[in-house]
Amino acid sequence: MYRHSVTSVTLEKLQKSENAEVFEEKNLVYSVAGKLWLCNTCKSSIQKGNILCQSVYSNLALEQIPQELEQLNEMEARLISLRIPFMKMVALARGGQQSIHGPAVNVPAILNVVCSLLPRPPSEWHWYP
Repeated sequence: MYRHSVTSVTLEKLQKSENAEVFEEKNLVYSVAGKLWLCNTCKSSIQKGNILCQSVYSNLALEQIPQELEQLNEMEARLISLRIPFMKMVALARGGQQSIHGPAVNVPAILNVVCSLLPRPPSEWHWYP
């Protein structure tokens, strides 16, 4: 997280809000230093008395990845994907991160073709390093 987009808060302050049930100990994640951080979007939601829009409480938690799929490398995951993404990735100046430049398009893979052609031949991988 970036410093300008988060605020350090205390658990006592959060539990006094109208959304106190959201701030049960099981839903919170502390930093290495033991601080509790809240993004500015969630902070403004709390101040307005709304339910947090970006929280586990709003059913935005990610499901566990099955063990069989967790062990796939990048190429294997691309071969069995239900959608084929097209985007231009560029390296950012600092930090070694990458960014999407321009539009990103997700093309759905036709399930009948995917099921009958596994593994896909190299000409249909749509994977360019």
